Amino acid sequence: TGAAGAEQGQLAPPGGGKIRGTARGGSFLIQREDRFRDVGPQGFHALLSPERPQGTGAGKLHVAVEGFAVVGTLPGQGDGRERDIQLQNCLAVFHGQIVVGLVQQSGKRGAGTEGFHSGLPGYAPTPLVSLDGLAHSLGVSKIWIKDESKRFGLNAFKALGGSYAMARCLSEKLGKPLEEMSFEELCAPAARRALGDITFVTATDGNHGRGVAWAARLLGQKAVVYMPKGSAAERLENIRAQGAQAEITEYNYDDAVRLANRMAEEHGWILIQDTAWPGYEEIPAHIMQGYTTLAAETLQQLEEQGAERPTHLF
Repeated sequence: TGAAGAEQGQLAPPGGGKIRGTARGGSFLIQREDRFRDVGPQGFHALLSPERPQGTGAGKLHVAVEGFAVVGTLPGQGDGRERDIQLQNCLAVFHGQIVVGLVQQSGKRGAGTEGFHSGLPGYAPTPLVSLDGLAHSLGVSKIWIKDESKRFGLNAFKALGGSYAMARCLSEKLGKPLEEMSFEELCAPAARRALGDITFVTATDGNHGRGVAWAARLLGQKAVVYMPKGSAAERLENIRAQGAQAEITEYNYDDAVRLANRMAEEHGWILIQDTAWPGYEEIPAHIMQGYTTLAAETLQQLEEQGAERPTHLF
């Protein structure tokens, strides 16, 4: 991945070799060993066109999102199989280096978000289950399900994002990269004294807020959660059970987010929101980065079972 105007960077893909991205004005040249791809300045909905015959190993993939260039190897590259061209292009991002790059960009497995999450109490990779009967009935070779009902006892994956973003906030306040800190260090008395009392705030209709409340409790900090009107009372109680101050407001979701943002500004709280807007983008990006632990676990589980990497991701 890369952005026009970015510095040249290197990324180690699985199986060896290197991916090098070099900015060239409005384009971004991607090189992987003997393959070159020129990612132009087109918009996301513009062009996704591999310039190669079906089933051969060379070609170009053009895609950019608001100037943020993305490249991925093409599904079926070199395997001689033919696929619908639009479907093939839609699959390229996952099947290629994008997800793999996110979880391997540190240069070693377990050093990124997965390394952080593995230090949390109760961590265990969630099951990757093969639905062979369903796959057979639908005429596909394999269907895998990542069972996130087992995640930290919270019945949802959302805690991966909130906990990682919150830990990043604390480590930055302590002046140390999160990669160099353990969970125990973040919760240690010395860190608590240096940080003082911190309150995290968010707006949610359920799982994200529960994850924020859970992470705040583990980190020894406070959490305030605003829920939009119509939220289920059971979800409210689940959030309160994690020790957070929570309430169902009279606002819709967008206005509940605005309320959380306003309260953060007025009280000096830290907003942990999985919604981004101009000027508030870093923490939502960290939340999304936290979710890549799912990808790291999945790739490892597929390798352990000797399974092929999926061609479709939902």
